Amino acid sequence: MSSNPDAEANAAKAADAAANPGPNPKPDAKAGPKAGAKAEAKAGAEQEPEAADQAAGPPPQGAWEAAQELFDHLPPSFNGTLFAGGAPGFGGHLIGGDQHTVSGGRVHGDVFTGNKTEVHHHNAPGGSGPRYAGEVTAAEIDRLMEVFQQGDAFEAALACLRDSRVLVLTGKQSSGRSAASKALLRALEVRTVRVLDTSVGPDDMLNQAEPAPGYVLWDLPVSRNRRLSEDRLRTLRTKLAKDGGYLVITTEDSPLLADLRRNRWTAAWTPPTGTSMLTAHVRLELSWLPGEPDDQALPALRPEPLGVDELLALPATLSFLSSTRTPQEIKEYAQVLARYSFGEATEEELSELDQGAVDDQVAQWFADTDTTLRERAFLVSLAVFDGSAYALAAERGDELHTRLQQIEKPDQPAETPVFGLTARQRLESARATLTERNEPTVWGPLPQQIATFDDQRIRAALLREVWLGHPSARPALIDWISDLAGSADPLVRTRAASATAVLAAVDLPSVMPRLLQPWASSPLFTLRLQAANTLTLLAWSTGAAAVPQILRGWCLSKDERVRWTGIRGHGLIGSVAPEEALRDLGDLVTQPDSDPGAEEVDALESATSLLLVTTSRSLVLARLVSWLEPRGPRRSLALIAFLRAGWYSEDAVSTPLSWPSLLRWYSLGAATAGGPPSVTTLAEAEEPQDRQHLVCLWWAALAEPQHTDQARELLRHWIRTAERDPEAEQGIASLLRALAVSEDDRLRLSHLVRTLAEANKDTPLARISRRLLLAADLPDPDPNQQF
Repeated sequence: MSSNPDAEANAAKAADAAANPGPNPKPDAKAGPKAGAKAEAKAGAEQEPEAADQAAGPPPQGAWEAAQELFDHLPPSFNGTLFAGGAPGFGGHLIGGDQHTVSGGRVHGDVFTGNKTEVHHHNAPGGSGPRYAGEVTAAEIDRLMEVFQQGDAFEAALACLRDSRVLVLTGKQSSGRSAASKALLRALEVRTVRVLDTSVGPDDMLNQAEPAPGYVLWDLPVSRNRRLSEDRLRTLRTKLAKDGGYLVITTEDSPLLADLRRNRWTAAWTPPTGTSMLTAHVRLELSWLPGEPDDQALPALRPEPLGVDELLALPATLSFLSSTRTPQEIKEYAQVLARYSFGEATEEELSELDQGAVDDQVAQWFADTDTTLRERAFLVSLAVFDGSAYALAAERGDELHTRLQQIEKPDQPAETPVFGLTARQRLESARATLTERNEPTVWGPLPQQIATFDDQRIRAALLREVWLGHPSARPALIDWISDLAGSADPLVRTRAASATAVLAAVDLPSVMPRLLQPWASSPLFTLRLQAANTLTLLAWSTGAAAVPQILRGWCLSKDERVRWTGIRGHGLIGSVAPEEALRDLGDLVTQPDSDPGAEEVDALESATSLLLVTTSRSLVLARLVSWLEPRGPRRSLALIAFLRAGWYSEDAVSTPLSWPSLLRWYSLGAATAGGPPSVTTLAEAEEPQDRQHLVCLWWAALAEPQHTDQARELLRHWIRTAERDPEAEQGIASLLRALAVSEDDRLRLSHLVRTLAEANKDTPLARISRRLLLAADLPDPDPNQQF
């Protein structure tokens, strides 16, 4: 990503503000005294400890569990980074070409897949005669047919029109319904088409003195007050049969058309595939570009122009076709693609056009007066809950709608309609799809209806647009996101953090004081955790240099709540900024006159342990070994963190065949896990140094009286892994040999293995223990003893 001096300056200011936050924000009305034993002692005169616990909410979630929860509930657009396609960017432009009605970049009504359609108006000013919008000429339909692709629904629609003479063609907006209506009439040998005025409707045809062979009525709004009855269509059919004409009405699907569907007055239009439409357009565009003998104005810049197949195989084209596209967007892309074939356009232009279509569509959703406030709120909610249950996005969207109403009409009570558009109608307008699949729940996998954007870039574009383009909505958005962040539902609070990360990526100076700083200093552990999660996702997605600075500022804060948040955040960004994390965590435990509470100590130990299961684990491991000398707080932190990390499973959901993550690392020296980044992602071990460092920490933990019992229990746990997976036995034997430095070490390890065998007589574990004694060359006082 290119450098942006202004953005870097703003980020630096935000980091400085975080390091010196000044007075705390106005506390929430529900806030109580600080959590933890230390804070309760200070607040004892003001509030009972039980009340303080209630104000702080439930106890903090374990760092390992919280990290797994974060990665389990991220939106689908998290693909290596938080945002599909890399860090979020700006830009875009108005899609050019032919549009039925244009406002702010979005196409209202249907676009034409052919060349520009000129509607010739024939209404006399002030006249009382029949009203119609004009005519589509035969030449214009001829140009359309050069690129028109019929698709699967065309033949059925044509049969219906031929039989009934009146066809109601239903389909999504911008799906090519208008182009299909002209192609249907041309298939019936209609040369010119009369365009009717939607403000009057089809009945006006009955009063026309000069009938036409074909009519179209585009984008007819159907409502309870303006219905298409079967009786009216029968009357129209009689008139058309008398005059030898046909009529195609295009509209969106509606329950009000159910009777017409049953009696075959309607046909559902589904556009052909994007690939077929793009192929047709590219072939036509290539035929118009340089190549004619007398064409000297536009010489080919590429020695060998690319063919259609090569153009369709371009990465930018594959990305373009991976999402649902309107015919107009395909036409515009084909024009640039043809120029690229001759070397007159670059791949960057192709990519910009692709992203520009997304940005323009999103901007128009908020600018379009036809989009209600409730539907705008739903779009924002869907951006937060993309890839989750539709009902959740709809319910939370109505909550945002209520808050937005209070800004837009503060003197009126907020109202939300109970009933309205169907789920599929709402999602079609949002370029999203509804599917049913089993989702994990506390009761096991259960079927749910899932709403997902067709183009994953829409999610980030929506959030950027509402935050940057419509600042008046910020108060409602801030309150709404904060409520989500404090939810008891892990999916809801994780999505709040991921959405806030999108906002922070484009406007960190505004997001810090409005969301992140209040969360970081909240008495509620849930909100503090979401502040840490947000910065984690921001660092993962953009590598924001300000994130380690912010966390350092929080770690140095005098507010123990803010310190807790900074510590937890460092445990999660270890793979991005391990040096900074180790520096700050190490400094905290060695501060003079430091008296951290139990919760802060636990946060330090768990954050350091998480660093051992990140992709930077080799660096972390070496640093922890260096902390072993001299003896002091850092040594204790290193050993406790190591013993905690030793219990972490290599799998997000532990199975009978799962190994402890560190055991797998020691045994194989390299990761076998794949997939998206997670706290269990392993890096390749730098043999033999990493294994030596692991042995060093093991030896120190077993020798330290304060940690001996925990170390022995962990070692027994690792040995039990061989009972579930025989492949672990070799690695454990190697570890035991490496730990047996002195004769005392050999005796202690022998005792541990033999007592484990004795406690599990007549089991596979007992036989494994006997084999380990032999493989590790450990003394066995009674080699004939049967376990």
